[in-house]
Amino acid sequence: MPARTSSPSPPSHDEDVTSPLLPNSLRADPPIPNRANCEAHPHHPTIVQNVHVPDDYSWLRNAAADPDVETYIAAENLYTDFVLWDAIGLTVVLVRDLFEWSYRAGGMGSVAPARESGPCGTVEAGVETLWEAGSYFYWIRYEEGEQYPVFMRAPSPIARSAAASEAGCGCIVPPPGTEQSCLISTP
Repeated sequence: MPARTSSPSPPSHDEDVTSPLLPNSLRADPPIPNRANCEAHPHHPTIVQNVHVPDDYSWLRNAAADPDVETYIAAENLYTDFVLWDAIGLTVVLVRDLFEWSYRAGGMGSVAPARESGPCGTVEAGVETLWEAGSYFYWIRYEEGEQYPVFMRAPSPIARSAAASEAGCGCIVPPPGTEQSCLISTP
């Protein structure tokens, strides 16, 4: 890896952290593994759905016995940190938004299969978890007999017209004649 002339500085709040061209990624080369290690260890096949796939990186499995492996992994980690340094601001924003949206949805426990615990108690098929973020409503629908929930999104005015009145425990009961039986929202 070429020596750095100066350490990169973190992006300021005024910089555009969403730029697709990260300047540091254009100045660094990835570490190159020691060829002797690659050739000294036989390629152990990995079985994926009954298909034997050669594992060219099997020499990395025994890091405790080979100091070159530890050195190579440390160099890979440094290279990754160096290349992704400019994206640190965007990473912080994305993680914060994901935690906020998860909290609005009732936490990680709100994504539960039918008939398990949810933000308002027992989640039945047809029950939906509803939360607002920006100008959109997001909700999770649990359908009878399905293995996974369905994640939905709609602009706020459309979602508000579908949910007319509120009932206990944060459930919003839509007007008669609509498909949804109950929309659950967080308080």
